[in-house]
Amino acid sequence: MTPPNGRIRLVVFDMDGTLTRPHLDFNEIRRAIGAGDSDMLTLDYILSLAPEPRREAFRILDRFEEDAAQNAEPQEGAAELLRELRAQGSKVAILTRNSRRSVDTVLAKLGLETDLVVTREDAPPKPAPDAILAMLERWRIDKSEALMVGDFVADVETGRNAGVGTVLLRTEDVRTHDANPDVHIDSLPELLEVIESWPPDRAN
Repeated sequence: MTPPNGRIRLVVFDMDGTLTRPHLDFNEIRRAIGAGDSDMLTLDYILSLAPEPRREAFRILDRFEEDAAQNAEPQEGAAELLRELRAQGSKVAILTRNSRRSVDTVLAKLGLETDLVVTREDAPPKPAPDAILAMLERWRIDKSEALMVGDFVADVETGRNAGVGTVLLRTEDVRTHDANPDVHIDSLPELLEVIESWPPDRAN
């Protein structure tokens, strides 16, 4: 089935903070791995370390992520939104900097169904566009027919780097003032209306 507007055929979601309520305390994680005052994102900082410190930092990160996965709660309307998008014929994917193990735990716990999940073990992490570009090629979807949806600046940057539309979910837990998405939403169910009227009028 073709989506009603004939435009959006792929929606890529961030996971933590977007499909699930924010649970990871990145300040605590950074203290635990010794990131200090580094301006680098947590995963980027870990990847910059020498092999043995990197392995230890990943062990610490994995513990935090597994705890978050075990206690995961869905954002309001998340499961219903994914089902509706797939029923309309759109491909639905998750692109996350989390581990495959933690993502599998979350999806099983919350019953979230997608067509594809890409984790940090599968592709260069956000904001690299590689994963989205591979999805577009895999499903023969044009960039104008795809959206990246997230709650953080890096999600918007990822979509922009891939040349697809960007939607930012505003939450009280994450500072988003540096992001410049095509559209802001305050809840996931609003996304259906955004898709119905896509592309947005950026003049307003």
